[in-house]
Amino acid sequence: MALIFAGAAVAGTASPIQDGAQVQDAKMPIFLKELLVRKTGEPIKEIKKEAAKKETKPVKTAAVKSKIGPKVGKKKKPAAKPISAGAEAEKVAALVEEKDDPAKLPANIVINKQPSLFSRVISFGSHNRLSGDDAARYAHIFAFQDTGDFARANTEIEKLTDDRLLGHVLAQRYLSAKYKATGRELADWMKSYADHAGAQKIYDLARKRQPRGVSVAAPKAGRGVYALYDFDVGQLATPYLGERRQNPKQRDVVRAVDNAVSGSPTLALKRLDNKKELLNDTQYDSLRANIAASYFYNDKPEKARDLATASAGRSGRDVPLANWISGLSAWKQGDYATAAGYFEATANSQRTSAWMSAAGAHWAARAYLRSHQPQKVSYWLHRAAEYPRTFYGIISMKALGMEEVKFNWDVPDLSDRHAKALSTVPAGRRALALVDAERPDLAEKELSQMNPGDDAVLQEAMIALSTRNGMPGLSLRMGSSFKGQGGKLYDAALYPDAPWEPRHGFSVDKALVYAFIRQESRFRPDWNNRSSGAMGLMQLMPKTAKHVAKLHGLDIEKAKLQDPMVNIDLGQKYLSELLKNEYVENNLFKLAVAYNAGPGKLARWESNAHYADDPLLFIESIPVAETRIFVERVLTNYWIYRIKFQQDTTSLDKVAEGEWPVYTAQDDRRGAVFAAAGNIFSR
Repeated sequence: MALIFAGAAVAGTASPIQDGAQVQDAKMPIFLKELLVRKTGEPIKEIKKEAAKKETKPVKTAAVKSKIGPKVGKKKKPAAKPISAGAEAEKVAALVEEKDDPAKLPANIVINKQPSLFSRVISFGSHNRLSGDDAARYAHIFAFQDTGDFARANTEIEKLTDDRLLGHVLAQRYLSAKYKATGRELADWMKSYADHAGAQKIYDLARKRQPRGVSVAAPKAGRGVYALYDFDVGQLATPYLGERRQNPKQRDVVRAVDNAVSGSPTLALKRLDNKKELLNDTQYDSLRANIAASYFYNDKPEKARDLATASAGRSGRDVPLANWISGLSAWKQGDYATAAGYFEATANSQRTSAWMSAAGAHWAARAYLRSHQPQKVSYWLHRAAEYPRTFYGIISMKALGMEEVKFNWDVPDLSDRHAKALSTVPAGRRALALVDAERPDLAEKELSQMNPGDDAVLQEAMIALSTRNGMPGLSLRMGSSFKGQGGKLYDAALYPDAPWEPRHGFSVDKALVYAFIRQESRFRPDWNNRSSGAMGLMQLMPKTAKHVAKLHGLDIEKAKLQDPMVNIDLGQKYLSELLKNEYVENNLFKLAVAYNAGPGKLARWESNAHYADDPLLFIESIPVAETRIFVERVLTNYWIYRIKFQQDTTSLDKVAEGEWPVYTAQDDRRGAVFAAAGNIFSR
């Protein structure tokens, strides 16, 4: 294997370590080459060539010289004494062979077991954590470059003893609006750092500025963790497989019905019946249930019930929506006993999600209570409570007077064992260093490339590092993918704290803000909705953000909506505005509707729907599925965050009692402002 000094291969006499290995590619940005020469004293041929090219440039004419003026010479420092490569290699080889303490190795030594651009750093200190000095230097470097002060950044770079974050340093520089990176610089970066998080941005820019005859290496990003975001609640929906096995003619029927069903269920039904012979019974009943739902949401429960019960009678096992709409329609008509049976069927379906099973069970309990069969109420509330992390599950627990679900708020400590596991992966080593350098945002991107698979130690390590160090997006993905010992969920990861706070603290309780962020963006500051145009953590529409900013005397550029602090600040200001809205008046259900669909639609839906002042029927009567789901998810998040912060859940009590949930502030504002001032992650 080849010995590498801070990224440059050591030439010299043969040694057991060097035998048969390829020397690492020394082609890298000139800026780094010069740095490596200063640090190691080892000359690099390419630098000599480039220096020679500079020396042979044509002499400027007298006219040009007169404009520039005479150069002021600087006294040259004596050249650094070159390191004896052979002697140094033998010294390190001896240390490795004797399995001596890695801390005794020179800090700039890296061992490359396999020919690769990314070599393994010999650990000095605790499993590749940065020294205190280097951590501070990198923090300063990033800060200097953020303001465009590259000269001071260069001074700090020269003092580094650990070079593993130079790829990120250069990426920040090359992508800065204050620095014009050349195509050659970008191409060289891709040769050396293609596996870094953010390589795609450098690659895209490199292709735009690609010099003739220069190739640009492709990014080599890892795939990361694929999260199941209902992992914590229980079963997932398993739709009827026949819906996936449609021939072209059947797909045409489905498309024709879907295109008409929302605006004109009658037209949709006509199209369905005209092509009935092309579908099997279950396919037909599934589409008919969708049409029944449209009638229900258009406040026509009679037509909805006729169609839904027909579908439920023949295909209820495979079409749970038919049972659900039959139950809601019967409820609206006051036929509670019949409704209870359909809600039971919904809860018992093998094709529903945990959210829908809990809904069916809770509504069955309500229907039995209304139909004077109290002996059946407790059973169905307990059935709903089997899914305590769902909307109706947590309401049912409260209705039963049960203790709140035993959430697991413990976070694993980042032990040496965990750090060692992270250190086996290049992205993990960089992530550890980035945390030390106070850049958890970049660390999160590196860790997002990693997939621990079945490695329980690496799973714990990634959960510990992300949850304890301000990486809520990754924390949520990890908590949505892996369980701890004994099958315990990592609730602290599933409901993470955010590292960002508005400059003047929170004006709305964090539990409410986090509840919206978790549903809107899953704590991803860079999340943009291409179809709607919503941006950032709280998915603000630029027009809405501009309106809120203007009310508060602010002038915010659209791009600033990706800044977490700006986005949260405008988002909480918008929440405050909506809470005072005449159609909301601190009502949490209506707040969520207004935030998702707008106050105008809230007002229209309220006037059109006949829900008899029943808060839960109000939600189930909302004609847009996205908004219904949004309300239930946000309120569930809100109650769980209240529990996490050990705050009252009075609004949950109210819903369990059949009343409207009202927002009441509980956070200590002075404490919130103080926390904002002391939060190192507030950027």
